[in-house]
Amino acid sequence: MWLGPLALQRPQVQLHIAVFLFGFTAILGDLISLGGVVLVAYRVGLAALGFGVWLRAQRQSPKLPVRDVLTIVGIGLVLVVHWITFFDAIKRVGPSVTLVCLASATFITALVEPLITGRRFVRRELGLGVIVILGIYLIFRFVPEANVGILIALLSAALSALVGILNKTIVSRYPGLVINFWQMSGSFVLLVGYLAVTAWGKPAAGLLPQPLDWLWLALLAFLCTNYAYQLAIRALRHLSAFQMILAINLEPLYGIVLATLLLGENRDLSWGLVLGMLLVLGAVFFNAALTAWQAWRLRRRLGA
Repeated sequence: MWLGPLALQRPQVQLHIAVFLFGFTAILGDLISLGGVVLVAYRVGLAALGFGVWLRAQRQSPKLPVRDVLTIVGIGLVLVVHWITFFDAIKRVGPSVTLVCLASATFITALVEPLITGRRFVRRELGLGVIVILGIYLIFRFVPEANVGILIALLSAALSALVGILNKTIVSRYPGLVINFWQMSGSFVLLVGYLAVTAWGKPAAGLLPQPLDWLWLALLAFLCTNYAYQLAIRALRHLSAFQMILAINLEPLYGIVLATLLLGENRDLSWGLVLGMLLVLGAVFFNAALTAWQAWRLRRRLGA
């Protein structure tokens, strides 16, 4: 499958571009004038179209057993609610604070996954989770007017963690492209149904994108969803756990840098807010680096 120039055929480059594009979604969410539910409806609709075209180009069939389709659509619905809360939080507190809160998904996963899968708790993750909680407390403390937005961002992080756990039950059974197609298509149908009921008889102004919104929506769907997902899937087939974990945890940093450069955020932050953000990001990066190092040691030992 051709994904771009020769440099893009390197898995390391593919993964970092995909993570960069995932971080860029926060910027696009801030630029698009639509509310969270309507914004996500357009995103999943356009993304479903893109995945459908990609399936046809690859001559892959999207046909699955009905029970599995319903399972995939159900997980897609959780993903959609994650996106809705993510974009709603961005409208309330901005991309940077939202991305920092989203980084806590790593430790939410550490708390929730053992309850669902039965694996043992990892003490290191629980300890670093306490640091994350302290960092989020400082963000609450120094941005009191944004507490509702921060809570919504934390809910988005919890949903992101849940999606990752649920996806583990199906990713080994079907191609990622087929899963993405059904998640986007099913979610689009459900969202259109929801909007048809809730928006009946109301002005259509809030449902229609502004002219410039179409450009941002196209980038969000085709570049940051279709293209980024396929880059990530292709790259992860060839990379070690060390490379994968470190790269994925760079998403908040990429997003914060972009928010600073493109939107002018983070230029007048209080020391307490900066400390809170650093505590969260530091815990995430430390956990990622340590986990990757342990995976590398195990791989080297087995190889020896």
